[in-house]
Formats: sequence, C-alpha cells, structure tokens
Amino acid sequence: MDKVSFELEVITPLFLGGADGKTPELRPPSIRGAMRFWFRAMMGGLIGNDLDQLSKLETLIFGGTKGEIAQASSVIVKCYSSNLECSGYRPLPHSSTKKFPFQGFNPNQHLNVEILLRTYPQDKRPPAYIDRLTIAKEAFELSCMLGGIGKRSRRGFGSLHPKDLYQQDSKSLRKFIETRLNQIKDNFSQYAKSQNVALSGWSSLPTFPVIHPSYTEISVSQETYQDWNELIKYIMQGIHDLQSARTLNPDVFGTAKPNRRQSSPLIITVHKLASGEYVSVLTRLKSRLKYSVDNNDWNQLDKYVSGFNTLPVRI
Repeated sequence: MDKVSFELEVITPLFLGGADGKTPELRPPSIRGAMRFWFRAMMGGLIGNDLDQLSKLETLIFGGTKGEIAQASSVIVKCYSSNLECSGYRPLPHSSTKKFPFQGFNPNQHLNVEILLRTYPQDKRPPAYIDRLTIAKEAFELSCMLGGIGKRSRRGFGSLHPKDLYQQDSKSLRKFIETRLNQIKDNFSQYAKSQNVALSGWSSLPTFPVIHPSYTEISVSQETYQDWNELIKYIMQGIHDLQSARTLNPDVFGTAKPNRRQSSPLIITVHKLASGEYVSVLTRLKSRLKYSVDNNDWNQLDKYVSGFNTLPVRI
C-alpha cells in the first residue's frame, strides 16, 4: 500500500476531545478536518469560486456523499502514539479572571501520522491515482506550517512539527515556508489540470478563506520566546487589547456569539526553532465574513500583525 509517514512533535498543548468531548483522544477525523480545510484554501485560491469543481476535487481525495461523484475517501489517515500524557491548560492564558482549563496533550511529546492510499486493483486504479496521495500529504503539511489541530488552533494551540520544520532562525523558516508553498501550489495546479479543472483565480473578495496573493498575507515573527506559553499569552493579550480599544469591530478576530459564530481570519501557529526557541507564523485569510467588517477593521488587524516585527512570505 502506498503511504507517507510523519514523525511529529507536539509544540503547544493539543486539545482533541474524545467521545465525551472532554477527555483528550488522538483522533484521525480531527486531522482529516484540518487537511480538508487547507486543501480548500489552496485549491480554492487557484480555481476560484467554482464550488462544484472544488467539491469534485475534494471528493476525489477525501471522499463525499453528495453530487455525481459521491465516493469513499481515496486516503486513509492513521495516528500512532505511545501513551501521550495530558494535563490541564488555560486556553485564555492572558486573562486574570477566566482561568478555566482544557485538558490537552502535553508539549514535547511525539506522535506519528500515516496517510495511506486506499488499495485498488491495478487495472481499476482511477486517473491520477498516485497524485491523490501527494495532494493529501501536502494538505497535511499546510496544516502544520500554517495551522494546527483541535480547539484553539487559530490562537497557537495544537501546533505540530514534522522533522523538517526545525529551522535555524526566522529568516530560514520564512524561506522554507515560501519555497514549500510554491512547490505545493504547483502540484495543486497540476492536479486540477489533470482533472480538467480550469485555474481561474479571484478578481474580487473570496467567499471563503483561500490562499491567494491578493487576499492572503503570511508572515514570520522575528521575536523569539523561550517558552511557548509566554508567546501565546503575548498573542492573546494583543488581541484582547485591540478588541477592548473599540477602534474596530472586535468580531474581525472571530466570534462565538450566538447566531454570529465565525472563525477568525487570522491563524497563528507556533513554530519551534532548532535552538529550542519559539516564533509565530501569522496567516491572514481575507474573505467575506458573516458580519459587517470594513477596510478599517482589516487595516487594524494587519496593524496588529505588523506589531510582531515580521518577515513577509511571498505567495
């Protein structure tokens, strides 16, 4: 069976709820969900607002129950670990009043993720069969470079590191992400073309989060921290201060308000350097939100990002 394997380090607490929603459990569906999100972001940035074609390409790899090509997933995700330890961590470490904990897997532990291609008889393999494994692998890489897994992953929790992500400093990390993003973009483009899907891009604000040079900003912080918790605390305090200043719609950072729930368009990932120090990667995915956000709000969000003394990643 064709497969790829990742040996990963847990960089920041990993909040993955099990059957009861509270007890931490390493679950492939959580990883698959992150892979789907980053697949849509990368592929959606290339093919534009053709949701039927995007759904088709996603279903060919990850499976689906709707449309003309409803099928089982072409890839299988498996997780392995040896007795991961967990503890209680505050999801709002900057707050002096909200001190409730979430149970999460501890940092500095290791786990393995395997992505396998579903077995087909040699004479019944669909077109671009092997390419599906490459695309699934790269969707997982995107989730590690730019995102995370589980609850609070847009605020720095749930960061995972494959071996090749340990760079010497912020500049080398920026170069690594830039190079790998362009390679992944090329592979996604070729896969879309192999399925006769046109690359039309976007001429106006996207209707969902995508990786596109006109609507996405990715940057690597040059500020280093000895402790991941101090970095996340700094991140959260900055967001809290900006929301409290009332100079923008605070919902631009996302909201869990009833009937207005919206994920944050800013995704912050914690990376660990070879020295053991920590830096942040900030990804802003500008798209149409459910509530009213104007240019001032987006500018204030970008100003917050620039306060990290960042290095921009060319997309």
